[in-house]
Amino acid sequence: MTLLDGKSYSKNTNTLYQDDSTDRSFIVTQDGVYEDGDVNATYGVRTGNITISDNTWTMIPYSKIGSTGLKFTNTYKRHQP
Repeated sequence: MTLLDGKSYSKNTNTLYQDDSTDRSFIVTQDGVYEDGDVNATYGVRTGNITISDNTWTMIPYSKIGSTGLKFTNTYKRHQP
């Protein structure tokens, strides 16, 4: 995963010579449709937007129609050595 300017990208680095153009995903909810976005040659497929606040990451999947109701939130713990 690559984060750039609040956008997240995912690049498949398989070694099986698979056609990555067929490896797309989508999610349909009651309030929206979310799918992989455009492909960035360097970073891969745009998967959504990410905001980071302290140790909480919130990801809104990409939607070409502008759906924003689906959010994935992960909270990470900081471990001190």
